Amino acid sequence: MLSSVLGGLPSQDIQPNDIFSMFSSPTAGLLFCWQYSGINSKSSTEMKHLARTFLNDDNYWREDAQTYDDICEKRLLGDYLKDKSNPFHVENGWCCSSDSVTSTFHMTPFQQLWKVSEEHTVNVYSKAYSSPAFLEAYKEINTLPRDPDDDLECVVASLMMWSDATHLASFSNASLWPIYLLFGNQSKYTRGKPTASACHHVAYIPTITFKTFTSIFLVRPLQTIPILIAYKYGVII
Repeated sequence: MLSSVLGGLPSQDIQPNDIFSMFSSPTAGLLFCWQYSGINSKSSTEMKHLARTFLNDDNYWREDAQTYDDICEKRLLGDYLKDKSNPFHVENGWCCSSDSVTSTFHMTPFQQLWKVSEEHTVNVYSKAYSSPAFLEAYKEINTLPRDPDDDLECVVASLMMWSDATHLASFSNASLWPIYLLFGNQSKYTRGKPTASACHHVAYIPTITFKTFTSIFLVRPLQTIPILIAYKYGVII
């Protein structure tokens, strides 16, 4: 039976029974899927999502839920993926990589709507990856001309940069300007957690004169700066 949680099967080699075959039961798979979907802090909305989507699924059995152990399911999932005979392999377009960081990234933007009434619907602006600017950028890069052999997915990297003056000593005027980089592809709740290591130090700019600035930055051709090359042509990740 195909779960209502799934939008469809990614390959003809993958059957409905394969979706939860790595777990001890379909119920365990549904609970595991809910645990790692949405946001880390399960809100009222997330609880409704659990009750109306996962617990209401035809594959959910209350008896199996009594013995659910997420640690055991993680081990079963890891062993399953190590088995090269499973249908989720590279030949079907799957990629093998570490998800310690990418699991929190949203590569495909979406639009959030609030249906106030049958006649009135409003846009909900909450995340960078659901903003009009992100949606427009995603559409733009996916309509650009591509090489015949280029079959890679095009995604947007939303770079959010800040800087502020930081004093280096308590009894002097020594200071510099750190440049911080965060990715708008991550939730604001993830970026706000120090343990998520979502804030990256890009550079430390010392206080300099205008003459020094022009000699460093304006003499060098802008076309050779890596960030501008990446901005124009993109990078493979």
